Amino acid sequence: MQLIIINAIIFVVLGIIMVFSIILGFEPIFAAIHKQFQIPASFTDFIGRPWTIITYSFAHDLTGILHILFNMLTLYWFGKLFVEYLGSDKLFALYVLGAIAGATVYLLSYNLIPFFINRSAGYEIVMVGASASINAIVVAAATLLPDYTFSY
Repeated sequence: MQLIIINAIIFVVLGIIMVFSIILGFEPIFAAIHKQFQIPASFTDFIGRPWTIITYSFAHDLTGILHILFNMLTLYWFGKLFVEYLGSDKLFALYVLGAIAGATVYLLSYNLIPFFINRSAGYEIVMVGASASINAIVVAAATLLPDYTFSY
């Protein structure tokens, strides 16, 4: 539940900052704040903001609510199952490790695979969202309890 609350608070706070910055005409201020949560595809940009290897997994796309909604629903269902067997401390650790793994694959892909290198040339490519962390929890729960079925 704590991870859901943290994600929701960050989403709401960033949304409020975005709305007020648009109303007051200070979009660059919001862009600077939001940039602190986005992991850049470029290694050189990443070196300047290494904390984004974690913070990107707590920020979500602000253009719609579906991204965070489905991530948090999945986190709730599979997180609850995971916590029942291994505890909340291990869930938080897995969330962070999933974020680091996702960020590592992202950085390596955009800097070593020619297709992505060519597609990102001249653009500032960034990533936000808890999907890597959530998928790590889903895979862990499925690995831990392969025969488990959800019933309603």
